[in-house]
Amino acid sequence: MTTVERAGLAAIALGFVVLYAMSPMTSLNGDGYYTYLWARSLAFDGDMDLNNDYALCGDPWGMANDAEGPGPRNQWSPGPALLWTPMLWVARLFLPASLSENPHIAQACSGPLAEFGLFGSVLATLLTLWLIYRLGRRHAGVGPALLATAGIAFASPLSYYGAWLLSYGHAPAAFAVALFVERWDATRLGPRARHPLRWGLMGLLLGVAMLMRPQNVVFVFAPLSEWLVLTYDDLRDKRRGRALGMVGSGLLFTLALALAFSPQLYAWKLSYGTYLAMPQGPHYMRWGESNLDGVLFATTGGLLTWTPLLYAGVIGLLAGCARSRRADASISAARPLAVAMLIAFALTVYINGAVWDYWGSMGFSNRRFTEMSAPLGLGMALLLKSVFQFAEERPRALAGALLAVFVAGFSAWNIAAMTGVGTGRIASWRENRSDILWEQIFHELATGTYEALGNPAAWPGSLPFALRFDTHPMRYDAMRGMTLFYGEYQDRSPRHGETSAYFTGGPLHALYAADGFASEPELVGGRKGLRVLGSDARLLLPLFMEEIGAVRLRYRTAEAAEAAVTVRWNGTVLGERPASGSWRLVTFPIPPGVARAGVNEVELHVRGGALLLTSLDLTGSTPAAGAAAELPHLPTDEEHAEDPAGAEAEH
Repeated sequence: MTTVERAGLAAIALGFVVLYAMSPMTSLNGDGYYTYLWARSLAFDGDMDLNNDYALCGDPWGMANDAEGPGPRNQWSPGPALLWTPMLWVARLFLPASLSENPHIAQACSGPLAEFGLFGSVLATLLTLWLIYRLGRRHAGVGPALLATAGIAFASPLSYYGAWLLSYGHAPAAFAVALFVERWDATRLGPRARHPLRWGLMGLLLGVAMLMRPQNVVFVFAPLSEWLVLTYDDLRDKRRGRALGMVGSGLLFTLALALAFSPQLYAWKLSYGTYLAMPQGPHYMRWGESNLDGVLFATTGGLLTWTPLLYAGVIGLLAGCARSRRADASISAARPLAVAMLIAFALTVYINGAVWDYWGSMGFSNRRFTEMSAPLGLGMALLLKSVFQFAEERPRALAGALLAVFVAGFSAWNIAAMTGVGTGRIASWRENRSDILWEQIFHELATGTYEALGNPAAWPGSLPFALRFDTHPMRYDAMRGMTLFYGEYQDRSPRHGETSAYFTGGPLHALYAADGFASEPELVGGRKGLRVLGSDARLLLPLFMEEIGAVRLRYRTAEAAEAAVTVRWNGTVLGERPASGSWRLVTFPIPPGVARAGVNEVELHVRGGALLLTSLDLTGSTPAAGAAAELPHLPTDEEHAEDPAGAEAEH
């Protein structure tokens, strides 16, 4: 290893440790509390029985009271305990239990012992970065590999889950995947490729990766395709002895994988009474409704909108797959690896998109892609290798392009500042804090870009959406994520507070008003409403589930006049209802099969007067047509201020 390599890796490692020291949160948090309890139980009790752990450390989400098997429930994987348990053993040796009289701290339920144990995630992340570097250097060279490693370290979900939220299993999963991928790639060529011990080791490493997160089974296609090719070659050339040896290697791989994965099977047996289980219940995976674009481009945890540098990783894998076999030797060697990693990434997109909360609930970027750190790091290194080659061949062209980007960026910043000053939104005539001034200029730049083009990082998802529904790409931001009629995955019941949309000035629901509405709401009769400018208007409503029975609209005419409103949902007429100069809450039943999960088009046709629409509410039941009903939620603060007594619902 050269001086440059050592210095580069040391700088990345030091920067990552500094990032860890900057953490504003405790390492033990959220879901990770239950993942960590596997390690605490193994380190202190030597078993996987969590009864005493819940009794001592607490059970904030009531897992012990929801047992379905012989032991208390824990739906999170025990794999990360392989890293955290040894750290807890070391902590018990060097940190005295008497450091606190509180048994909760002394027994590592929280506090210094637990924090030391979870530091194993930081160490695992540093090893992951080293493995990514080795993988990238092998196929792209030192420079691209160092840059790609730095990109994964500081501009990917691994930054968050490997340095800050350490109790989640994503960083350990990234390490296990990186170790499997790097070792498989390092041994797939040459005389070791057929060795039975090599296949046993590969099975063991993949089993450990699956133990961290079972969905890492997607990486099995790498060794499986290799095994099929080698076995086919032996059979084609009538080398029966070698073919039989490959069969034995395949069996050894399978047995080693099953052995490594067996603690997960045992954990499922403890919690659910069966060796194979879907811990979150039968509704958690929506295999037929995988949101393939949402996991990548949604504002709620979209991988490529939150961490856009990973575009380079995806593009690099695609380019690596497309390279000609007649290219140089390094590219030819990388092509099978890139194909295998792209397949694993595509399958991960499908699996993550099929999860009930495909955006990952609360977290950073799309956390379920953290184990893709090594594949995306490889792709980034391959793309950077192409950039380096271009720089060697055409240095003046690359330098000119970079300078053009540099000048364009400062020009855009300057025009945004000019716009802010020219409109009076930025006060240039008196002193101001620099950070506030920068924020104001960036807001001008971001708002102008967004209103003109939407989010450029989401274009692969937003532009097809805009073309399909003939609307602006910026509306895509409101169409993915929790959306309307979001339900609980345990029983698919609509979640309280997620069944209503308000058109009184909020930025999210305003994006639902696609055509025919005024840009700003107006106050009439003690309540704000969004005016229908002509006789026709269109809403785009994103539904998480399709099992709605009716839509309730709260509206009135702008003047004291009688009118009629016809509602059409996805092309099906729901009926016509009257409108007058007072606020009405009117129900339109929706026939079965009309509403769908995803984006729904709702058209309003107004006859006889200008309409003001303030809100809509969705219900799973089917009330009588036009029936008055109270909204099944509390009004917003804004509604309280507008109409403290509430508007009367009318037939």
